[in-house]
Amino acid sequence: MQSDIDVYQSISHLLSFKQICNRCGLPQKKLTEMLDYGVITPSAMTILDHEALYETDCVRKVHIAMRLCRDLELNMAGAALAIELLDEINSLRERLQID
Repeated sequence: MQSDIDVYQSISHLLSFKQICNRCGLPQKKLTEMLDYGVITPSAMTILDHEALYETDCVRKVHIAMRLCRDLELNMAGAALAIELLDEINSLRERLQID
């Protein structure tokens, strides 16, 4: 069973939708588009108000998506696919290092 400290540490690494908007300097509409295309996905929900919470890694993914759209002129679907492929490459690299 998790202790209260473990639960708090897990929760402290989660961000609300508004916190991600603030950290990334994005309007909610743009972040909603990223959510719709799967650039970010919620990892938990708050108990009281059922607000979606996101891993702090989502901030990195949002920044990558913004750069892909700006620098390579990708649309959001293209950016989401590129991020998914980059994550898969990283996962395979980690598996190779472990094995």
